[in-house]
Amino acid sequence: MNPLLVLHLHGTQEEMGSQHGHLLRAHGGGQRALEAYQSLPERLMLARYKRSSDRMLSHLIHPLVGIALGRLEQARPAPYLARTQAFYAALELPASSARYLGVMDAFQNVVGTVTRWGFVSFAQRAASALPPACSSLAVWGDASADGRLLHARNFDFPGIGVWDRWPTIVFCNPDEGLRYGFVTMRGADAPGVTAFNEAGLTVAMHTRFHRDVTLDGVMAVDLGHEIARYATSLDDAVRIARGRRIASTWGLSVSSARERRALVLEVAASGVQVVLPAPSEDFVGTTNRYRHPALKVDEVAPTACFIEHCEARYGRLQTWARRGGLDVDDLKRMLAEHGDAGSEGERAAGGVLAQPITVKSVVADPERRCIHVATGDVPAARGPWVEVPWAWMEESGSEVVSPPQTPGFGSRYAEGASGQAYRHYVEAVRLEQQTAPVTAMEAHIDAAVALDPGDPTWRFLAGALHLRRGAFAEGLAHLEQGLRGEHSPFHRGRMLLWASRAAEVSGEAELARGYRRELLTISHPLLAGHHAAAWREGSRPWTATRLRGIPVDLTLVDAG
Repeated sequence: MNPLLVLHLHGTQEEMGSQHGHLLRAHGGGQRALEAYQSLPERLMLARYKRSSDRMLSHLIHPLVGIALGRLEQARPAPYLARTQAFYAALELPASSARYLGVMDAFQNVVGTVTRWGFVSFAQRAASALPPACSSLAVWGDASADGRLLHARNFDFPGIGVWDRWPTIVFCNPDEGLRYGFVTMRGADAPGVTAFNEAGLTVAMHTRFHRDVTLDGVMAVDLGHEIARYATSLDDAVRIARGRRIASTWGLSVSSARERRALVLEVAASGVQVVLPAPSEDFVGTTNRYRHPALKVDEVAPTACFIEHCEARYGRLQTWARRGGLDVDDLKRMLAEHGDAGSEGERAAGGVLAQPITVKSVVADPERRCIHVATGDVPAARGPWVEVPWAWMEESGSEVVSPPQTPGFGSRYAEGASGQAYRHYVEAVRLEQQTAPVTAMEAHIDAAVALDPGDPTWRFLAGALHLRRGAFAEGLAHLEQGLRGEHSPFHRGRMLLWASRAAEVSGEAELARGYRRELLTISHPLLAGHHAAAWREGSRPWTATRLRGIPVDLTLVDAG
């Protein structure tokens, strides 16, 4: 559990930025956020590329991220830029630090731009270097225990040990506009990512990838800031979003307690589309894919596994909402769960709501004027949770809230041998994000297998990592063990394809044919590419050379 810092600011945007910086200096922790954001582009662009052509493109694109950051900063509304600059000045950090608030916009824009240039496969691999995994659910009416609106949100970001370690709530009492607040970490004056206001609106942002991007538009943080500061209704939120050009590609889950309704603003540089709930639905779920037909056309979807990951989480949100009668504790439990959309049981990782990068979890209860914030290590939703009443002070100030000594929410991956295995997995993902040697990550996955040998997720990752370093027989053995416990159609089909490749290079041609035959019997819309590969490899199987050095994505639980 981690202490929760609660800050109170007032005045102009510039004054509040300065107050935030000075208060943070007194409590510490601000430098860690800046370091994480400054290193993020390089970590994302260079972390997992093994092909020489990819590395060359990465070195070319890295300066483009810097250019994009500068252009995005120039396009910021003057009050918000002044706020950010005052924040870093109060922390006695360089003024150039302010541009890193747009690092996600810049990265998403690079993915979209590289796609337009024709480097589609590279853009897909770049996008999968940061697999977005945020999930939100707003419920009201029959979906809620007493009809009131609740808004739950997992924020997933490559900041293990930073974002989850320093949870922070900032209450802003501005000289102009509504009183509002946001949930963040120490060192990130980012008002729009997860925000709420006194009119009962809640905003939660979700990364998307799309071809339509620009450097001459509003950053996501500032768009969310504008909505939190000025919107008293959902119509206001739509009007504010459509009243300016937006630089990058996002999905904003926006709810209104007064209206007891929610919607999703799907944005790209080409415009804003509104996604509404069906007439029979008292809920809105949001993950990381576009839903509106106008924006799905030019969406960048990195891999079939990425799509499955997003759709599985979306399906779990719908499953929970359709149970009806959800209260705050139900939503906390939902955010911490490992329920598998493709089978009856739980899944360690992949398309589940609790992620190894769930660094912030929040449940907003605007009708009761409070917000619940998780203060645990990743996945943060396990808790413990702290309930904070909405309070806007006339003067700046701060307090540190110690989390309660109460058990959190979890699953079999939170306790016992399975829990220990999961902690090894989280450490492997953290090392992946820090571009550590693959051998270090492999050691933690091997430890997870030893602790929980029947889990197909650990077996798939161990198998892929062994294939990557040329230990083909060992890799095949892991994949065969994984197939004994894998019953979800998509994941089984994917594992069969890799098992067939491992069998071929291990001299087990008949076994490889059997795996391909079984794969072709599995019907799933996202296995079309796997089926095509199985047909091709029946006559032109993968070689040992091709298997060595394959990229392995620990967060998505994918390979290749």
